[in-house]
Amino acid sequence: MTATANHDQLLADWVNDVVPKSGRQVSEVAEMLDMSRSSLSKIKGGQQQLKASQLLLLAEQLDAPLPRLTSAVVQDSAPQRAVASFDRALFDKAHAYVIAENDKMPAADRMDQFQVLENTFHVYKTLMSGAGGRR
Repeated sequence: MTATANHDQLLADWVNDVVPKSGRQVSEVAEMLDMSRSSLSKIKGGQQQLKASQLLLLAEQLDAPLPRLTSAVVQDSAPQRAVASFDRALFDKAHAYVIAENDKMPAADRMDQFQVLENTFHVYKTLMSGAGGRR
């Protein structure tokens, strides 16, 4: 099984775990993600991928920790090593920072979930490039 297939299965397992624990109906979660119930079923079955923005939205709305995807990474190929070097703690700090800054904005000017995620990755990338430059 490839690393991508492992990640898809980890995400499917995560969705299958957090949706029932949330106490919400599948139809409610599908609506939250702006998708059909059949699309959510495909995600739960590992037949369709979850977008990063949907992953973040689920984690926040269902009050569930993000899944750890690095555990499925095999250390013998360059692309997989890049994923393994992901600094989860730094990403979480970047995400908390972006959310805190967004919460300070007037309601009409706040970012949507995708923009929050996009800005989180930008802050994370900036922090990582700064950390790499100091080494």
